[in-house]
This record gives sequence, structure tokens and C-alpha cells, in this order.
Amino acid sequence: MTLDDLLKKFESPIEAATVAKLGRTAAWHWFAKGEKRSLPSVRTLVMWSNHFGLTNDELGSVIRDQSRLRSEMHQENMRQKREERIKKRHESAERSRELRRERAEERRKAKEAKVDLDTERQLDWEEKEKVLEYKRLEEIIKENLR
Repeated sequence: MTLDDLLKKFESPIEAATVAKLGRTAAWHWFAKGEKRSLPSVRTLVMWSNHFGLTNDELGSVIRDQSRLRSEMHQENMRQKREERIKKRHESAERSRELRRERAEERRKAKEAKVDLDTERQLDWEEKEKVLEYKRLEEIIKENLR
């Protein structure tokens, strides 16, 4: 007999909770599927066994099935955690790569700005030198015209 076979003997989750002397919320988790499912304790299984008059062999098979389910659920939980860790590592690595790209771009822009500033200063100096040259030539022409 499996745990699910035993659960099917109950008319409702409320009845299972009443027999186990537990709250109805626990019962809904016993009947749930997937991640929401939780397994009843051995004490609860014994109480159900007594309620339905199961033999020790039947109770033992239910306990073994419950243990197998617990192991499967644990393995699935561990697999999900591994996948989550891998996903987080991947996301972290991608953020790190993006941050390095952004910093490299900032350095490149800063270098370009410096080159642009130096070029602009050089042009300013050339223009100032031209103006000074024109003034010097004007002075020479004025002196020669006198």
C-alpha cells in the first residue's frame, strides 16, 4: 500500500486531519501535488493505520513509500537549489561583465574628452599666435608707413 492509497481512503482532507488530531491546513498539504505537498509524520501514519485497521505489513509499506517520497522531494528540492545557484552565478557574471564594459566605455570617453580638450587648447594657441602675428605685422606696417 502506498501513501496515496491510504489518503484515498479518506472522504476529505478534513477527515484525515480529524483522525490525525491536527489542523485542517496540514491536511490540505498532504493532499496537495508538487511543491505545495508535505508529508505526514510517522505518528500520523500510525494513527491512520489504527483508524483503518491496517496490518503491520501494510503500515510498513506506507512508511517505506512515505520515506521514498520524502527522498524524491528532497532530491527535487536540491536540484532546484542547484539550478537557482547556477542561475544566480550566471546573472552575477553577466552583471560583472556589463559593469566592466561600462567602466571601459567610461575610460574611453574620458580619454577622448582629454584628447578633445588638448586639441581645442592647441587650436586656441594657434589662433592666438595668428592674432599676435597679425598685430606684429600691423605694428611693422605702421612703423614703415610713418
